[in-house]
Formats: sequence, C-alpha cells, structure tokens
Amino acid sequence: MSAQTLLLKEVLRRDVQPALGCTEPVAVALACSVAAQAARTSEVIAKGSPIEHVSIVVDPGVMKNGNAVAVPNSFGKKGNLIAAALGTVCTHPELGLELLQGTDAQALASAEHLLRSNMISLVYDENQTSLYIRATVTIGANTAIAVIKDTHTNIASITLNGVRLDSQVTGQTAREESTLDGRLSSLSITDLVQIANKADKDDICYLLSGADMNSALSTAGMSLQKVGHHLETMLLSRTIDDGPINRAKIAVAAATDARMAGIALPAMSSGGSGNQGIVAILVPYLMGKYSNVPDTQIGKSLALSHLVNSYVKCFTGKLSSMCGCAVAAGVGASSAIVLQENGDALVVGNAINNVLANIAGVLCDGAKGGCALKVASSAETAIMSANLALGGYSLGGPEGIIGKTADETIANLGKLATSSDPVVNQEVLSILGR
Repeated sequence: MSAQTLLLKEVLRRDVQPALGCTEPVAVALACSVAAQAARTSEVIAKGSPIEHVSIVVDPGVMKNGNAVAVPNSFGKKGNLIAAALGTVCTHPELGLELLQGTDAQALASAEHLLRSNMISLVYDENQTSLYIRATVTIGANTAIAVIKDTHTNIASITLNGVRLDSQVTGQTAREESTLDGRLSSLSITDLVQIANKADKDDICYLLSGADMNSALSTAGMSLQKVGHHLETMLLSRTIDDGPINRAKIAVAAATDARMAGIALPAMSSGGSGNQGIVAILVPYLMGKYSNVPDTQIGKSLALSHLVNSYVKCFTGKLSSMCGCAVAAGVGASSAIVLQENGDALVVGNAINNVLANIAGVLCDGAKGGCALKVASSAETAIMSANLALGGYSLGGPEGIIGKTADETIANLGKLATSSDPVVNQEVLSILGR
C-alpha cells in the first residue's frame, strides 16, 4: 500500500465516521461514559453504590458548540449537561459517537435525576486551545477520570483511583495525532488531488455510504418545518428558482435541521463534525448526480472533499471561531465539484480561493438551529465558486487574505483563525452566559 493511499485511509478512519447528534456534546457523553465504566467495578456493582458526582472540564470550543444544541433521545433537551448525564448512565462507550443510540426512558430518567440532584458540574478551561474534555466520575469508593483530546473520539487517558488504565486507552497518542496532522499539512492541494484520485474500491464504497446516511438525515429533516422545509416552500412557490443549487441548499439545510433538533439518526461526519460532513458530502454528491457523473468519480471527489476539509483544519484548528462549514467543508465541497468536472489541481485551487474570498469571515457562535442557514449559504458558495473556477474565473492574489495559491490562502486563514480564536470564543461564551 502506497504512502498516499495509507494517508487517505488514516484520514477517513480518524475524521470520517458516523455520529449520532452534535459531536461536541456527544464527545462529552463519551468521556463520561468511559469514566463511569472504569468506576463501575464488580465490587461497586455488588454493593449497588450510586453515582456520587460527575465533573467535566472542557475547552472553550466544546463549551460553545454544546451549549444550545438538542441531544438525541432526550426529547429535545439541549446542552452539554444533559449529554454528560446521559453518557454517565450509558453502558456502551464502545459505540463511540453513536453511544446515545440505545438511550431509553429509564436512562433519561436516571440522567435527569443526576441533574436535579446537582451531581454534575461543567466548566471550561480557557487555557485549553484544542479540543479537550476531562470527565471525573465518582461511584462509591471509586473515582475514574477519562480524557479526550484533539479529536472527538481520541481517548488519551483513563485513570482509576490515580492508577492509569493504559490497556483500556483506545485513542491515538498526542504524538500520533500530531504526526498525522503534520503529514497532512505538509502537503499541497496538488498532492491532495493526486491522493483522492487513487481512492480504492473500499474507500469509494465507504464514502458513498456516507452520502446515503446523510441523505436519510435530510429526508427526516424535511418533516420538521424548519429551514429546509421553508426553502422548499419558497422553491415550490417560485420565490426561488428550481435548480441544482437551490435543491442542494434545501437538502443540506434539512439534514442540519434534523441534527440540531436531536433527530436520532446518525450523520457521516467530516473533520469531526456532522454538519461539516453534511456539506462536504451532500453538496458534491448531489451535484455529481445532477451532472450524471459516474459513482466512482463521485466517490473520488468525496475523498478530496474530506481531505481538503481536514487539511484546512490543520491550519485553523479543530474548533475554530470561524464556521467550519464555510471555511473548511465548503472549501472541500467546492474542490470536489471541480474534480468531478475537470480534475485539474490548478482549477481546484482557484475554486478554493473563490470560496474563501467570499465567506472566510463567517463566525461560529456554537451549534444550534441557525447552523442550517450557514450550511445553506456554504452550499451555494461552494457550487458557485466551483463553477466560476471551471469557467475560468479566479482571483489574482495577493488580495486580502487570498494568496497567489490556495495553499497560501489557507495558511493565511490559519493565521487569522488561531490569533483571533481566544478572544472571539471568550466573547461568545460571555454572551451565551448572559
């Protein structure tokens, strides 16, 4: 297996996986579930010891993104705290980001009891600059701590009564995470196009399954009478044109409506985000189907979409103050559309510059129902930017943050994001706490 093929598979394994619910609160649930499982020794279970306390520390990005989004199987309840409570009583952390799929009325009642009894506390640590969740669960005489770092499922450490349980750690080490990001960020857009074009049958099958998963989510979202529904109403009344761009906007908005409302269906994520997965997958998939692109080529384009999304986030960070659906997934989707029609890395780069010249400044103020509006805008910009590039239009950088190449532009974007993140996230959290 070539190094390029291996890198694609590593990115897909780490960044592209099913997730039930918004990934930040679900990652909080996962950390609590892992810690609770470690604390529930046979001795504790025999004694019937109750949960005594759960404390969670997260980075500002997790705090922000989990603040106002509905949690699956919670009857519409929102936020990191209900997710933490459900995770603590959940007994299947091995399900990863789908661990809340088996939540029933009894589990919800137990979770609500923990909240009513003030047994759960949650704070954020402003000094944590990347994804970070530390859950401490005390059951009887046992106290267990689980730490998730860098990515939503990366269980970096587990301790029980101060003793490390290294055999139970399933995540990558910080060095392994850094190595993958380092390898990815050292590449160019041209390299990513070459890698995507080498996607094998197994990769393509997996990538297309993500399109099926997110399409099902979109169908479910249309029943909610939220953004996707109202956009379709506008289309049917001829307020907006019935064309592929607006059809794509409706589809991605409806899928996001479903996720933000806590619909109990998984999304195939991208870069650790379900909403980004919706944009990175559904936009190029629908455009490919509209243009009668063969499934194999659509699959390769989806590989590029995910690679570019993860590549951008190597520079901006996993939980940036900028909307990842705009500056990362939208960029990936636009790249994929170009690959379907042309395959020229230069044109892909031009599409990327077009996207970022338009929506680089979109703010991330946390996951919530309004994300469907941003997702719809990202879809439209991705398609428009790709077609402008395919038609021969490109920005001649340097112009603003737009560089001479897309690689330069993404590096500039990263500098802007990392320098502004601490201030912006702090101000957003201050507003959310009002």
